[in-house]
Parts: sequence; structure tokens; C-alpha cells
Amino acid sequence: MIIDYGILATTTLGFSLALTWNEASIKIIKYLYPNVGALSEALEYLIYTIIITCIIIIIVYLSNKFHESSFKLNDIKNTIIH
Repeated sequence: MIIDYGILATTTLGFSLALTWNEASIKIIKYLYPNVGALSEALEYLIYTIIITCIIIIIVYLSNKFHESSFKLNDIKNTIIH
């Protein structure tokens, strides 16, 4: 069984991102209904979620760029060898 760690990492990061957005959504809903939450708590989670989103997007972008460059290098090696 071959495991593609790039896909595994991307899936894990996507799952983490979904959980943070879920938590931020809950906080925003609690803010919209004032009997349940506070603005500061909702803003904290929203800012946290935006930061996590940016970090994950950068990591996935860099991972894909690294993956692309390794494929190009392998194509060049195969062309030279054959």
C-alpha cells in the first residue's frame, strides 16, 4: 500500500481548518444572539480562524509548488536518461 503523504497532510490541514471555521461560526452565532456570548470572544475566534486559514493556504501552496518542481526534475532526469 502506497501512502501519499502530501494528500494526507493536505487532508489533515483541511480538517483542522474546517474545525476552526466551525468554532468561529458558533461564536459569531452566539454573538448575534447576545444572551449566549460576547463580542470579544467571537472576534478572538474569528481572528484566530483567519490566521489559521492563511497559514494553511500558504503551507498547501508551498507543498504543491514543491511537488510540481520535483515532478519537473524527474521528467528532466527521465528525458536525459532515455
